[in-house]
Amino acid sequence: MKQQVSLNDSVIDRNHRIRAAWLLTGIAEPMRGGCVVVRGRRIIDIEERALGPIDIDLEDVVLMPGLINSHTHLEFSGLSSPLSAEGGFVEWVRKVIAYRQERWGDFTSPLQIERRRLDLQLGLEEAVQCGTAVLADIATHPYPLPEVLDAAATHPVMIWGLGEVLGWTEQRRQEMRLAFDGMSEQAKAYCEDRLPTGNDTNQLGNDRSDHNKNDGCIDYRWGISPHAPYSTSPRVIQWCIERSRLSKQVLAMHVGETLEEMEWLANRSGVFADLLERIGVGNVPSLPQWKTARDYLNHLSRAWRALVVHGNYLGIEDWELMAQHREKMSVVYCPRTHQHFAHNRYPLLAMRQAGVRVVLGTDSRASNPDLNMWEELRTVAAGGCGLGGQEILGMATMEAATGLGIANVLGSIEAGKLARFSVAKILEPGHLAVTPKLIWEHLWDRRDVALPQSFGL
Repeated sequence: MKQQVSLNDSVIDRNHRIRAAWLLTGIAEPMRGGCVVVRGRRIIDIEERALGPIDIDLEDVVLMPGLINSHTHLEFSGLSSPLSAEGGFVEWVRKVIAYRQERWGDFTSPLQIERRRLDLQLGLEEAVQCGTAVLADIATHPYPLPEVLDAAATHPVMIWGLGEVLGWTEQRRQEMRLAFDGMSEQAKAYCEDRLPTGNDTNQLGNDRSDHNKNDGCIDYRWGISPHAPYSTSPRVIQWCIERSRLSKQVLAMHVGETLEEMEWLANRSGVFADLLERIGVGNVPSLPQWKTARDYLNHLSRAWRALVVHGNYLGIEDWELMAQHREKMSVVYCPRTHQHFAHNRYPLLAMRQAGVRVVLGTDSRASNPDLNMWEELRTVAAGGCGLGGQEILGMATMEAATGLGIANVLGSIEAGKLARFSVAKILEPGHLAVTPKLIWEHLWDRRDVALPQSFGL
């Protein structure tokens, strides 16, 4: 890899050319020797062959869009290995609750708060080092992410903090709303503090990427996450949907995750009924207001952007509804978490053929050995999914950016977008000269290509 200038020099007000052995823009066929022209922090042109001096020559590298993790829980990043799924999902949830209590207690001591901060920092650093440019993180109170960003953001990264809300009783609803509002105000204050004096934040809207301090590394956005049908009352979910719609915030909700959840939706029975008291959501009415997953999806379709997390056991009619609203509804598939729980084979191809937008996430270290999005892509590619390389990569780039409402700034390498990339080193020199079709086969092979790293402005 030859480099004539550092990336920090790219803030200088002139064009810089970055050439790669292979350029995968996310919207076109792979280009051998393709070149990206950058000015400041933005891409201004793509050249199939460099038309001027090359400032950064990535001669043994595949250059791709920065990866997007559409669902994770950074708070569990202190775990060295996943919690066992033996005994099923409900037993796993009990282990999660026990871990929370042992690790953080009731957050009354400085040590407990510091552990939470360090766990978030560990997860963020790991994800960014593996080529991730965007994370949608489920945020639970307390959520000291601003401190984490100041300490850990050494590469450009966008974080959607999605404040979790759950509960059935009025008291529980009020407690969760107060916690959410507190985290929301913290996020707002942090973002405004990083806007240069004199900027009109009302005109900036969702695109603040060129206006952040700290060398443009931090882009922190706030959203909302009603947890799941079994833990969150319809009244609370409707409140979350209105917040999303009116404030243009991403909303994420676990729906159709397990067979036990589907049984509970149908008749309010099964192992989930016993679990709810342990979670502390309050008394659940025996006569449901919403009776099926489709009822929940119908309401979620009103959100500004809705991420339907997992969706493992949704049916064809559910897919059809999400396909009708695909401009603002996406399903988040977490391949290795899916394997961890030994779920039925994920209907990825059938969903996509039905018109559903499917994107990828890592979930958390409570169900996954790491937060490496590239391993999620490799898992999909190795699973006989019937998709081509461009389609697979798209679930963690352009499709994901569209699902999060940020396709105007990220998700592909094209003029006008932010210069945030992932780079994967080609390990065998002979693979530099393969055809565009064959580069995809090498890309997913651990023997041929090293794990991506972040690279950007």
